[in-house]
Amino acid sequence: MVACSRRRRLIAGAVPMIRCCERQGWKWSLLYLARSRAQAASCEVLLAFGADRVRVHFDDEAGHLFDFSDPSFSVEPGVPIYCCGPAPVMRAVGDFSSNHPDNLAYFEWFSPPVEAGTDEVSTGFDVKLQRSGQIVHVSEGKTILEVLEEHGYELSCSCREGMCRTCETSVIEGTPDHRDYVLSKAEREAGRTMMICVSRARSSMLVLDV
Repeated sequence: MVACSRRRRLIAGAVPMIRCCERQGWKWSLLYLARSRAQAASCEVLLAFGADRVRVHFDDEAGHLFDFSDPSFSVEPGVPIYCCGPAPVMRAVGDFSSNHPDNLAYFEWFSPPVEAGTDEVSTGFDVKLQRSGQIVHVSEGKTILEVLEEHGYELSCSCREGMCRTCETSVIEGTPDHRDYVLSKAEREAGRTMMICVSRARSSMLVLDV
């Protein structure tokens, strides 16, 4: 997997990631999706990078939405996928990543998807911090992130809505109640990581790598 750590697969509107890849010296390829060529912003600029790095798909010209199960679409094992686009594309990429566990998918949502989230009742639980051994209680109306900040911890965070992975934290013990919009199905089932800005616990205690 080390050989792929400097490669990125970009999908849909993840164009800003190109600048990041170029700065870091990472190899990248982009699948650019749009309803029509007329609606494809900066299409000519992107095509100038070359057909070996940029593939475009226009729904009106192809006569259908892009099919991620098509054999023509492939991602080298170990290469992460970065996707930014409409909810149907995000879901399709999430399904692809679930079927290809070696290709973790990272999503940039501009707002929480309406169909996502949970209707489950939130209950309180305890969190043990592995590094210090401290145990804190997370009440019904608080998030793990908020409680840790109240106890003086300075943790990385950004969106506070489970959409960016900035606050992603490793789970040592316990069962997370995932309420984010970024983890793949495989990652949720593994339960080794969680977004502490929104996700909670199904077990009475979580032990986190904090």
